[in-house]
Amino acid sequence: GEIEGVKIEGFHFGNSPAEIQMAKRLTPKMVMRTTSGTQGVVGCTHAEGILVASFVVAEATFQHILDKNPSHVTFIVTGRKNGDEDLALAEYLQKRLEGRDVPLEPYLDRVSASPGGIKYHRSEDPSFHQSDLELALQVNRFSFSMEVINKVTT
Repeated sequence: GEIEGVKIEGFHFGNSPAEIQMAKRLTPKMVMRTTSGTQGVVGCTHAEGILVASFVVAEATFQHILDKNPSHVTFIVTGRKNGDEDLALAEYLQKRLEGRDVPLEPYLDRVSASPGGIKYHRSEDPSFHQSDLELALQVNRFSFSMEVINKVTT
């Protein structure tokens, strides 16, 4: 969990890919809370289907959308301070869905130059792992899409 990028007290991990990558053990069920992304999901629970995405799962997300063949797709940009890292992915996927041949580099450059990306270039805060940005820019690192399953359990 994180608030404005800072780990929440009582959570095992923040929102750092490097921190989670170093973890010895992850459980199949986890509670996640982020400043923007999870708040966006909560605000969209009325949608027929929800995918959360980043460049590390871009191709799997694209394929998932093609497989579902929805009548329309809505991209919700949840990033803060202009959200260009999220907008870059949304625009990349939109152009792919329109059948365009899209070079990745300009979109990845936007992520790196976004306020969130710059924060990792400049931060001296130990909770900001310098490798987080590098990990976030590993396009198609994972071959799965991340679909939100809205289950209420008691």
